[in-house]
Amino acid sequence: MRGQGSGFIIDAEGHILTNNHVVDKVSTVKVFLSDGTQLEGKVIGTDRNNDIALLQVDTAKIPGLAYLVLADSSKVKPGQMAVALGSPFGLQGSITVGIVSGIGRSIPGSSSRNMTGIIQTDAAINPGNSGGPLLNSKGEVIGINTAIEASANGVGFAVPIDTAKKILPELLKGGSIKTPWLGIEGMPASKELVDKLKLKVEKGVYVVGVMAGSPAERAGILEGGRNKQNEPTAGGDIITAIDSTPVTRVEDMLAYFNGKKPGDKVTLSVQRGDEKISLPVELGEWPEQLPGYAVPAPAPGEDGNQFDFGPFHFRTK
Repeated sequence: MRGQGSGFIIDAEGHILTNNHVVDKVSTVKVFLSDGTQLEGKVIGTDRNNDIALLQVDTAKIPGLAYLVLADSSKVKPGQMAVALGSPFGLQGSITVGIVSGIGRSIPGSSSRNMTGIIQTDAAINPGNSGGPLLNSKGEVIGINTAIEASANGVGFAVPIDTAKKILPELLKGGSIKTPWLGIEGMPASKELVDKLKLKVEKGVYVVGVMAGSPAERAGILEGGRNKQNEPTAGGDIITAIDSTPVTRVEDMLAYFNGKKPGDKVTLSVQRGDEKISLPVELGEWPEQLPGYAVPAPAPGEDGNQFDFGPFHFRTK
């Protein structure tokens, strides 16, 4: 299998961060450094749902190895400088400069799970940039360049480096990271939804559906369901916090679960009608295919947003 992408060295031991889709289904890669040095790299650990992979090269051939410093991406603000490094179209060592256009974005991943906390930038990102670093003005890594909005110019996306730092201990252990799973379909408790369904709280995640055989079903979480017009109906639980951490969107829940593993136990704060209850849940493992979930093939000209993940293309309403 042949392909190309970018990556960056993060420590003196020769560990390299990149995108999972850059090294998908391979165990070894050829690594070309900026000075022309060619090394054999091996894939240490992968996280498909966050599109992150960890590689390693033998540092014996590269004395005095330089590596990048990882920043705190929670401090990234729109408007600050963003510098993208990589090898777009094989043009090794390319640098593009722009700004951080937005933070906290949510985009489809290479599975049925959204990636959260995504950094948006107008620094030019093209095929081959995937896996390369997005830097701040100090030269510190704030993100991993991951995707572009294929139907627009100057709309690129990077996985925040804090996501990688959070899972790095597991990546170093080797193998594929298993993603925790709750198993609900939810939506924000917006003012419109609160008024329509006469909900008792104004912030939280309203549970529209509970998937069969999921941890949510085993924990007894109640779903509201949908009517014939596919609109949410009353009767569902509202999840307001996980382990006392407030949540207002499904993306908040996914971000919290990024720090958990299948088998971990969490406590959900739930508003059920007039009652506030706590529900203990043991998280499961995110399945390869969600029950009842199918990704429809977009028709030509269909409205929606198309994201380009190197060899992958995704469209979402």
